[in-house]
Amino acid sequence: MSSRSQEVIYLKDYKKPEFSISQTHLFFDIFDDHTLVTNQMSLSKEDSATKDLQLDGVDLELISLKINGENADDSHFEQNETGLLLKNVSDQIDIEITTKIFPKSNKSYEGLYFSKNTLVTQNEAQGFRKITYFLDRPDVMTTFKTTITANKEQYPMLLSNGNLVHSEDLDDGRHLARWEDPFKKPCYLYALVAGDLGLVQDDFTTCSGRKVDLRIYCEKGVESRCLHAMEALKLSMKWDEEKFGREYDLDIYMIVAVDDFNAGAMENKGLNIFNSVYVLADEKTATDTDYDNILAVIGHEYFHNWTGNRITLRDWFQLSLKEGLTVFRDQEFSSDHGSRAVKRIDDVIVLRDRQFAEDAGPTAHPVRPSSVISVDNFFTVTIYEKGSELIRMMQTLLSPEGFRKGMDLYFERNDEQAVTINDFVAAMEDANNYDLSEFKAWYDQAGTPVVQVKGEYDSNNKTYQLHFEQSCPDTPGQKASEKKPFPIPIKMALLDSNGGELGLESPDLAGQTTSSAGTRTETVYTLKKQKETVTFNNVSEKPTPSLLREFSAPIKIETDLSSDNLAFLATYDKDAFNQWESGQKLLIDSLLSSIENKNTDVPEVIHQVFSSVLANTSIDPAFKARLLSLPSESYISQFTPIMDVDAIHKSRSDYKKSIALKNTNLIYELYQANQSEKYEFNSHEMGKRALKNQLLSFLNTTGNEDFKKLALEQLKSTDNMTDELAALACLSHSDDSFRKEAIQHFYDKWNKESLVMNKLLRIIGSSSINRALEEVKTYMKDPIFDADNPNKVYNLVMGFARDNATQFHKVDGSGYQFLKEQTLFFDQKNPHVAAYLAKSFNTWRKLSPQRQEMVRSHLEEIKTHKGLSGNTFEIISKNLES
Repeated sequence: MSSRSQEVIYLKDYKKPEFSISQTHLFFDIFDDHTLVTNQMSLSKEDSATKDLQLDGVDLELISLKINGENADDSHFEQNETGLLLKNVSDQIDIEITTKIFPKSNKSYEGLYFSKNTLVTQNEAQGFRKITYFLDRPDVMTTFKTTITANKEQYPMLLSNGNLVHSEDLDDGRHLARWEDPFKKPCYLYALVAGDLGLVQDDFTTCSGRKVDLRIYCEKGVESRCLHAMEALKLSMKWDEEKFGREYDLDIYMIVAVDDFNAGAMENKGLNIFNSVYVLADEKTATDTDYDNILAVIGHEYFHNWTGNRITLRDWFQLSLKEGLTVFRDQEFSSDHGSRAVKRIDDVIVLRDRQFAEDAGPTAHPVRPSSVISVDNFFTVTIYEKGSELIRMMQTLLSPEGFRKGMDLYFERNDEQAVTINDFVAAMEDANNYDLSEFKAWYDQAGTPVVQVKGEYDSNNKTYQLHFEQSCPDTPGQKASEKKPFPIPIKMALLDSNGGELGLESPDLAGQTTSSAGTRTETVYTLKKQKETVTFNNVSEKPTPSLLREFSAPIKIETDLSSDNLAFLATYDKDAFNQWESGQKLLIDSLLSSIENKNTDVPEVIHQVFSSVLANTSIDPAFKARLLSLPSESYISQFTPIMDVDAIHKSRSDYKKSIALKNTNLIYELYQANQSEKYEFNSHEMGKRALKNQLLSFLNTTGNEDFKKLALEQLKSTDNMTDELAALACLSHSDDSFRKEAIQHFYDKWNKESLVMNKLLRIIGSSSINRALEEVKTYMKDPIFDADNPNKVYNLVMGFARDNATQFHKVDGSGYQFLKEQTLFFDQKNPHVAAYLAKSFNTWRKLSPQRQEMVRSHLEEIKTHKGLSGNTFEIISKNLES
């Protein structure tokens, strides 16, 4: 395969395209061992001084080239490393290019490739250049027509973007389908699928009365597992009409589920291609989390129809323009169809476990980066998840009503355009007469801001002051001293000694947003400078501040609250997020002390909080499950100067065991009380399952064999995958006969189900038993593992490298050696996967000196490896430069 360029691309060097393409007609002739692609396009010069036309192309066999209807000879063009150069072209030019491509041998899963027996495309970010020579950049938008011919028996379904306008049978058992998309789009949104697939069909009537044909294609025999996805699609269409006034614009909307896909899904106009894990679900093979993820991802890709397709991005540096915005939209969609509090907690856990870690590591970058080597490396949690938080902050600053006004103006101004983040911000400003110029620091500065807060009560004057000071650490290419202050919206309230919310009287709140007019018990204060103080008047007693409610900004907040204060908030705070958060802070503070002092005795205040939560019958089961959760080892490690993975693991495990032993009878009673006779899919039953399995996890930390038997019994007798997988996870960390029996039972039962085996591979990879790496290598030779399938690699290899700290970071260096070997192996096969694996080295600077030296040598070896892709080179180089 061709190696990628390792030159740095800079946002500041952006130049408008020198040519535009008014229309494109693609002809695909599909054969067993190759596909012929004929590309007819009409181009116009945008700059009359331009002489030559450079088209992007990779791994293409040029068959013929016609310019303005005439065969081109060697004097008219030359093939080069990046594509095809046409010399001295006219102002208006019609080009016909025929190329031969070989989808069966394409294991990068970019361009046109096979997933089992189905031909499928993936063109984001730069896969289209593997199909035909083209101006492969997002600001070149054109209308596409597609004509596909193939053997009808082998490929009865021929799909592409837009609407089907013609189909017919041809000679020799072949047939033809022609699709037309009336909307301009860049080539990264182009899609084609050809195969023999199962079909689930429904329809949706839009708000204007148009009937849209809805189709989900999948492997034959699993059509019944598409029903939840279809319902999620209809809910998405209705929600986007009601929430944002966006109506679907084609006659048909299609989703195709395939097993081999580098990402989660792709929003190609009218023809979404999905990783099957985000489509297929029934209670026996999918967990409640899978159901939630399907709802979110189906919604996400549908919402892209307007925020990504109808309005797309000028250049890849603007990626969060569509992804951050659309993540925010899918989060709101999921919140409106479930528990808003639980959804917010779950989203913040992902943000803090992964994005905060990225912000603190060698690959930290702003939400709008300034440079890149490989565009593929833009698809990060910072672009997506932190980008979403920036949109959420704008809604907080402008109010939901003001945000909707800004969205309406954004759609009105920019339909069928390729635009920038600045265009989006400008629409918000103009619709609300609000200056967001300082807010742009969030887009241009990397790192997680830290806000220190100290409270001061004056009993004589009945005043309470909150002193704020913000900072942001150094990040690659950005010194802390050079960073501007961030405008940080902090939603807050003051609680009295009974947990009631005090009235807020303060001259410093003038002009600030309140959550509900007139009540003034909760406010959003925007911290704009490095240091600020807010004074509250007529405060009758020393209050306990409830700060950063609903996680109103993606920051770390450090307060002078005592453990008793945190326990009080964990018990009485009316803001669900902060009630959970206070318990998390209490745990982290205590765990950090435990790690430092090598003392795992759990303070009584923590036992009191957990006992209180367990005994409180008024708490919703799903929320209670979150309240009982402990912070992850990866999140705890963010607060330690040296990442002592063994000490972190031991302290967290000992705390969980101590809590379980202290409350064993109550935990067991609650476990039994939350049993259900049969599986039901609704929010209440999902909450009960979440709580029940959280309790089972606690019980299995005690070492009591009766509870291991309980987990094994649940695994074997349950009627749903949620309970089955939870029981397996409970047993997976003890290297004993119970674990062996559980894994064998699960394997024997499900080894023909690829998606279920992905779950087993994740369990194997993340199991903390001492022989974990040996077991990972064993499963890499098992028939259920396929090195060509990204899902298998992510679950097994990434499960080990990212989710199994004690084993990956073993002092003998075996985990590092293994990851180096896998990174180099997959770099030759699929650079997307290799770069993703390489990011597991990102925390190496926080390791002990001995471990650092081992990782450094492996990084140097990867970097100097001959033929290394730009994707992996960029990740490794940043690790070494940090």
